Amino acid sequence: MAYETPDHNMEMPCPCQKCGGWFDLNDGRGSDKWFPDTVICEQCAEIEQKEIEIEEEISELKSEIEDAEYTIKTGKERMAELEKKLKEIQDHDFKPNYGF
Repeated sequence: MAYETPDHNMEMPCPCQKCGGWFDLNDGRGSDKWFPDTVICEQCAEIEQKEIEIEEEISELKSEIEDAEYTIKTGKERMAELEKKLKEIQDHDFKPNYGF
């Protein structure tokens, strides 16, 4: 929990690098993105984690969309090939072979 001024009851008061509020070092969490290898307050760490999760979901969705676009493109190409073959078969002037 961030505080405006250091609480005298804190064992190891530290200012948060993100918000500037004071927190007990034991209550802080390591920053994964904003300040790597630095402990920030719990509230800022939660916000940072939400940001990371949203960015990861966006990245996953972009990848899924790229995969879907590729699937659609190759599916359309294959469908065009098959339609061409079907037309050739349908347009073929078939003459039965009676063995004569």
